[in-house]
Amino acid sequence: MSGFNLSRESFDKDYAQVADGVYTVSERHKAGGASFFPDMNNHGFIYHVTNEFGVKHLLLNGIPGPSCIPKVQKIEKDTGLELTLIVLSGDFHHMAIKNWLDASHRSRWCILHSSSPRPEMGWPSSRTLITRRG
Repeated sequence: MSGFNLSRESFDKDYAQVADGVYTVSERHKAGGASFFPDMNNHGFIYHVTNEFGVKHLLLNGIPGPSCIPKVQKIEKDTGLELTLIVLSGDFHHMAIKNWLDASHRSRWCILHSSSPRPEMGWPSSRTLITRRG
């Protein structure tokens, strides 16, 4: 891979292929929902990956808002691959996590942050692969 071509990314597209086996989905986002902030690009990167058993699937890094869920589902349909792993750096403040849990029933999550979600918050710990505290 020679690098990402982010010039293909657009809020208005379903998704953009930015490198071989790498896609982005994006949406307009205002930090904290505050109208005085300019629109920012809130995006996730989707990668074609192969697990240790040779099974190809999709991995999502980052968790954009719920408007990107149909965009990722379109990538699944167009590639014939299933989203099975979502990696996030502990962006548990993001309000879209519940939407992604509901939309990606078979996905597992890898969360790397000291404030990882807890089962009493409604987080299905059976779907969490890795958490790192502190």
